[in-house]
Amino acid sequence: MSNINIMIVDDTEMDRYLLKRLLLKRTSFDGNVLEAQNGAEALEFFNGDQENFERQSDQHPPGLVFLDINMPIMGGFKFLENFEILRGERPELKSVVLTMFSSSDREEEKQRACAFDCVGGYVTKGTLRGEYLQSLIDTFCNK
Repeated sequence: MSNINIMIVDDTEMDRYLLKRLLLKRTSFDGNVLEAQNGAEALEFFNGDQENFERQSDQHPPGLVFLDINMPIMGGFKFLENFEILRGERPELKSVVLTMFSSSDREEEKQRACAFDCVGGYVTKGTLRGEYLQSLIDTFCNK
């Protein structure tokens, strides 16, 4: 497996911990796990200047991002709006795929999230299993 990086954007420390543990214990994942507590923090990471990009080239950009919807400061949908604009300006971000990782199973939220070009999936917290996680990694990170 290629050495990829994954980012988890979630305001709940326990959710980040559980997803990270699942990644490390139940998949062949061997990259870095980056974490952000909200969309603003994640956007700041992706919006780093060229010097920041070169300095963190082993971590930037992650191949796969798990994004919560409901977070303080900047929620998932506001992040997606800003990230779509940033992707248009930064070609190196075109390969980044986001998977919504939310406690909401509302169909309208799934449809809204999946309408963004950068979103490759939607999973409800508590239903994510190692096999599905491995298939996401295989699909989006082994290109």
